[in-house]
Amino acid sequence: TSVTIVPQTVQIAAVTDTSPVRRGSPVQVAVTATQQLTDALLYSFDWNNDGTYDVVDQPANTASTVYASTGQKAAGVRVRDTDGGAATATITMTVLPQALQVASVTNSGPVVREKPVTVTVEAIQQLTDVLAYSFDWNNDGTYEVVDQPSPSAVTAYPTTGAKVVGVRVRDADGAQATGVTTVTVAAQELQIVGLTNSGPVIRGRPVTVVVTATQQLNDVLSYSFDWNADGVYDVVDSPAASATTSFDTPGSKSVRVRVRDTQGSATVGETVVQVNAQSLSISAVENSGPVDAGQIVTVTVTATQELSDQLTYSFDWEGDGTFDVVEQTGPVASTRYAGEGLFQAVVRVRDSQGSEARATTLIEVLGVGGTGDAGTIYLPAVMK
Repeated sequence: TSVTIVPQTVQIAAVTDTSPVRRGSPVQVAVTATQQLTDALLYSFDWNNDGTYDVVDQPANTASTVYASTGQKAAGVRVRDTDGGAATATITMTVLPQALQVASVTNSGPVVREKPVTVTVEAIQQLTDVLAYSFDWNNDGTYEVVDQPSPSAVTAYPTTGAKVVGVRVRDADGAQATGVTTVTVAAQELQIVGLTNSGPVIRGRPVTVVVTATQQLNDVLSYSFDWNADGVYDVVDSPAASATTSFDTPGSKSVRVRVRDTQGSATVGETVVQVNAQSLSISAVENSGPVDAGQIVTVTVTATQELSDQLTYSFDWEGDGTFDVVEQTGPVASTRYAGEGLFQAVVRVRDSQGSEARATTLIEVLGVGGTGDAGTIYLPAVMK
């Protein structure tokens, strides 16, 4: 007779693991086996369940490994004795991404628009991976700088305001963290360093105001001119840094000037234009004397001016300070003297803005039947 001896029955009662674990962290697998005998059992572990055991026939029923990537990881286990009894099983472990954290996001602002601003990210990770950094300059979800190795990036903004920047940090296995920072973009500083005018000028004559401004950028600036400094600009946002006007009345005239760019920067200055009255002069005063007492004598004034105003003429026949003909528009006036003698008449010429010139003429009046040197012209004694 013959006896057939078969291997004992080995069974795996349980396979446990310490997952979920983070990628790069050890995970342990433990096997619980049962047998009919009391043999020393051997344990093998196939970490990627591909049929090739990475840990082979060790006496310990536990083993540990580390996974370099995340996901569901199937592992095979085998238990056997030295006489051919064996059992196998599989287990699935969960490997999570590492925890990334954005510790801080800083920027070099405030900055002037169009000037560079640097955003810097500080990230914390559980491992020692090479991280990738992305920057979304307007925080709209689209990253303009994508997965660069440097934690800093530079940009510039063409407009002023509070600019929210989104940042993202991630590793090669899908772990990521995000953060934001707000960049303050300020308007540039404008400054008026020179404000001159071509005065003093005579009223009615052109005067030019010239502005010199400095800026931090290279913008095209615009210039406004408020000729009477009342807050209403008469020349608005001209590209020229000078403008010309004239004033109808004499005096000290405050002119306000504004310089600004297209993004709201502005600066204001003032200059005072001295506007003078025009100069009037009397070049000649003629009278038709000598005349007989009671006869008409005519006085004619010749005046010169710098402008072309309508002038007015006054005549004081006795030179007593009281003008007998007042502010007439013609330069000729007549009178009669009742008695003979030499009479010093005063003439006055004015414009509408207070300029004035005076002169005298000596009128000879004869007694009735007297003789004289008719047609004599007396040059004026000028009293301005």
